[in-house]
Amino acid sequence: LFVVPTEDVENSEVAALPLDTQRNIEADSFWCMSKLLDGIQDNYTFAQPGIQNKVKALEELVSRIDEDIHNHFKRYEVEYLQFAFRWMNNLLMRELPLRCTIRLWDTYQAETEGFTHFHLYVCSAFLIEWRKEILSMVDFQVQISLVLHT
Repeated sequence: LFVVPTEDVENSEVAALPLDTQRNIEADSFWCMSKLLDGIQDNYTFAQPGIQNKVKALEELVSRIDEDIHNHFKRYEVEYLQFAFRWMNNLLMRELPLRCTIRLWDTYQAETEGFTHFHLYVCSAFLIEWRKEILSMVDFQVQISLVLHT
């Protein structure tokens, strides 16, 4: 992969780079996106079975690693699909700043099962990080707001 010689990727102006550099970036971006999509194609087909399966897997994982959070969601009728669908569909791009997304996706690419398995652990880590807040809330809308907008 080609490396852009700058520390501040978020604020870099691609158009200011030499044309050969832009083409290398485009080719590398295409290769990375193709590799990413190869492993998660079923996320974006009819009925999105990949996302449905990953949300169920997240629910099962959380039920094993933190039964209190899982039971709290059940008690207040918070369905994992209501917040985790977006996490799986957008791969946390809406929840994290770009620099963090780039670092996270780089890790996913390095892992053999990064987007298919490791992503579940990252999502469950968010829930564990917000454990105290989640368990203190009894209002459905507030819980959903926390997990969607934190």
